[in-house]
Amino acid sequence: MKKQFFTYWFFSGSILLFLLLNLIFSLLHAGNNFFPALTDLIPVLIFALPAVFFRSRTAACLSVFTMAFTLTIRLLNYGCFIALKEPLTYPVFRLLSEHTEHASLTAVFGGFYYVGVILLILLVASLLTGWCILACRSIKADTVATKPGKIRAIILFLLCGIAALSGIFSTFCAGKTAFSYAADIIHESYREHLRRNRPFRFGFFPNENARRLIRSELPELLEQNALPPGNRLKKYDRIIVIAVESLDLDYIHAFNSAMPADATPYLDELAEKYPVFRNYFSGAQPTSCAFTSMILSRMNFDDDLRLGSISLNDELRKLGWKSIYISPTNGKLFDNKRDYAATFWFDEMYFLEDLGQKAETKWGLTDATLLDCAEKILKAETATKSITFISTMDLHNPYMRSGPAKDQAESVPFLASLHCTDANLRQFITRLQQDEKLWNDRTLILLTADHSATHGANYTKRSNFTPARIPLYVITKEPVRGLPLEKYCSSIDLPATILHQLGLKIPLTFMGQDVFTKKSFALAWSSLDGKLYMHKPGQTVSVNTPALKAFYTLFYGQD
Repeated sequence: MKKQFFTYWFFSGSILLFLLLNLIFSLLHAGNNFFPALTDLIPVLIFALPAVFFRSRTAACLSVFTMAFTLTIRLLNYGCFIALKEPLTYPVFRLLSEHTEHASLTAVFGGFYYVGVILLILLVASLLTGWCILACRSIKADTVATKPGKIRAIILFLLCGIAALSGIFSTFCAGKTAFSYAADIIHESYREHLRRNRPFRFGFFPNENARRLIRSELPELLEQNALPPGNRLKKYDRIIVIAVESLDLDYIHAFNSAMPADATPYLDELAEKYPVFRNYFSGAQPTSCAFTSMILSRMNFDDDLRLGSISLNDELRKLGWKSIYISPTNGKLFDNKRDYAATFWFDEMYFLEDLGQKAETKWGLTDATLLDCAEKILKAETATKSITFISTMDLHNPYMRSGPAKDQAESVPFLASLHCTDANLRQFITRLQQDEKLWNDRTLILLTADHSATHGANYTKRSNFTPARIPLYVITKEPVRGLPLEKYCSSIDLPATILHQLGLKIPLTFMGQDVFTKKSFALAWSSLDGKLYMHKPGQTVSVNTPALKAFYTLFYGQD
């Protein structure tokens, strides 16, 4: 009877531990976004409950298999994040394949080395399966009291605990489940197959049925060149775009009184001195998609790698402009140096290795070092017309501290990093404004974010991390006239506005419009859920409506 009692409650205790720890870590690390991660527990419960109450060997074995699968996916996810700074996705597998030294492996292990790898994986899987069956038989046969049974029971208990602890990472990464990661990999591999077998196309796919639907429901989406080009920006020959990592508008005290008053003193000062767009949304997320919106006026970076989309830099080059990109990360991270060069067409790009610096954090350079390097590049630049994009990193989890405020007392890592970011921006922009070459009547500084908050500490007013408002400060010596600061717009409108107000037509592949002439609406897309959002004043957010889907297919075609 004691053996039965121990066996019964040991197995049920393992399952309850798995459930409890996942729930706790989901609440602690994912805020209001913990429900998707908990769906990993549903298959476990389906098999575990019959195993506990009906003492079913098959159900017990399936429950262990389910937990083992979850643990494997999450550990692979964690390994990818540590090694590549990116969650487990199909592009990660593709990058690993591209960078694997296949020739070396073939020379050492022979041309069919991958067969050995597959056999090894199958062997490990077979051993794991056999052990799970033995563990479940111990529970079924009530032999946990024996020495082998105790060992299996302890390992099973540890397996449950580790799987639960690994929930920290899965919930941290936008609450995606192990099963959704696996499904996404299969789906993306199929989409990759379709893309590779589709002929190269220009980044616009005429579709009269789609246009007809859009004209009937959302005609404002088709007004890219409804009015002739303007000239409000023709006086500027130096544009500096500072894209602060994940700087949500709600992180700035001037726009969210719930934030501590001393968190963003400089950004608050700038809001009093210079115009700020109040309804400017992140056009796409995460960072690679965000820069796609700011430079291509598009949204899907992965798809744009294989489309012939026109870049803001391409069009400015026709007018004699030089384009520069400055990043704190290593160019090998996600292969950004290769892919950004092929997609955005900058004239010059500076990554960590090009700046002659060593990594200070797991992401690369701190903001203080990066902005020092950016200042030197700007001062040394001799081009008569230039546009420079600067991407920061400190506000990315795990929230780095750097610069003049790094030693100030602040117990909350996020708030400390935010305050350091604010101080670094003060130092950088102040230095620029003290240099007559860099700061004059022809200088336009656009201070914004790459995208709104996507994960981590939730200091926003929102219940989720879908694309939302980010700041857009317009910093000039003389104010730009007629700025529509209350109009709804997004970062896909930024390149369209720059070109249109320099006297050029908006290219056919641009999804955005000139903020001076467009109607008040903001389009945003998130790779986290693959949905297109439309924000309008006083209206609920439209999500993936038929007209929005039709608009998206005009630029990316049908899968």
